[in-house]
Amino acid sequence: MIAVTVLSVISAGTVYWVKSLRSERDELVKVEWLYRYVRPCIQNPNTLADIESRMFDGTDEQRDSIKPYAFTREADGMPYRSFTPHDDWKPELPEQEKSKPESKEEDSGGWFDWITRKTPQEEAALRDVRNNPNIPEGAKP
Repeated sequence: MIAVTVLSVISAGTVYWVKSLRSERDELVKVEWLYRYVRPCIQNPNTLADIESRMFDGTDEQRDSIKPYAFTREADGMPYRSFTPHDDWKPELPEQEKSKPESKEEDSGGWFDWITRKTPQEEAALRDVRNNPNIPEGAKP
């Protein structure tokens, strides 16, 4: 009687364990296909090699170095429809940088100043581009 009880408990535990492994495997297969779908969209082979080397061959620090970038892109991008992130990691808040007072350009009163003077919308757009972390420093105006 005791042996039957022990065997039934062991078999129930094994069934639960196998079921949880199967559901985890199914989720990983979906992520694999998502990766295989997105991978060809990355045009620069150096970028792809860098990402893959960090994730597969890199240290924990190298793997963690992409988290702030990914978190920022997720926050700015489209919301998830059928995927729930399991890791609830959030970046550390950066220290407040002292803002430099912008010097106002004086109006020279010249006849053609309207050609080079930027509208408030153009200045706001330039400011947004300069503050965008997704644009490399060398490409910013």
